[in-house]
Amino acid sequence: MTNSIIQSQSKLSITVDILIVKEENYFIAYCPALELSAYADTEEKARKSFEEELEIFLRETRERGTFERYLLQNGWKLQRVPKFSYQPPQIKTKAFSSFLKNKERVSQEEISIPVC
Repeated sequence: MTNSIIQSQSKLSITVDILIVKEENYFIAYCPALELSAYADTEEKARKSFEEELEIFLRETRERGTFERYLLQNGWKLQRVPKFSYQPPQIKTKAFSSFLKNKERVSQEEISIPVC
């Protein structure tokens, strides 16, 4: 799994892995690294809904000044040297494998927002 957050002076870019799970009549897009999810009645709509949810999450937590605290509370580590970056939490392989037993898929979502 590949999760990353890159912050420059002009923008914040985030790439996260998402699991796409079908539960009854809905598709759920879930990001273990951020504990975010969205759902819809098709896989494509679930992905789009997750993208919108991720963008709202980033904007709101940045505006409120809670983004870094949220990441640290969810297992991310801040590295300042040699360059400013966030290290994602390690997802326990056993727990992650249980998701994949039912043939759920993993994909990536990438989004950038301007930094004020």
